[in-house]
Amino acid sequence: MGKIRMMIKTGTIDNAKKIWWDLRVHPFYPSIEFRICDMALTIEEIVCMASIMQCLVAKICKVHQQNISFRSYRRLMISENKWRASKDVILANLIDFGRETSVAYSDLWEKLLLFIDEVMNELDCRQEVEYSREILKMGTGADRQLQVFN
Repeated sequence: MGKIRMMIKTGTIDNAKKIWWDLRVHPFYPSIEFRICDMALTIEEIVCMASIMQCLVAKICKVHQQNISFRSYRRLMISENKWRASKDVILANLIDFGRETSVAYSDLWEKLLLFIDEVMNELDCRQEVEYSREILKMGTGADRQLQVFN
């Protein structure tokens, strides 16, 4: 029996939507659900994030079709970067696992943009994705909310 079915059967949850993963196949619709981008405050930011996620899915599909594999990193290390990013947002120093060193968030962001570069034109969303550089300059929605609070 699958883990989710067991959780439903034992009354832990009433359906798979109650599991709060960062990324999952949607339990009812044929889509992928990203649950890590909750601080977008403008339409431009929302479209930018959706475009980035679309590019990531397209690129990973392309890589899979080409039978190319990725290095796999321990969840503990990924969680450390997630913690750093959630704590310091775009000012965070994140671990570059390949280089085994801490680097600026913006450095890893540029690597991500390079990774998805070839699919941006195919999906006609280069302008929307590149808006992420503006977000890095002006701060995220969370940054702007904190500025108002302070």
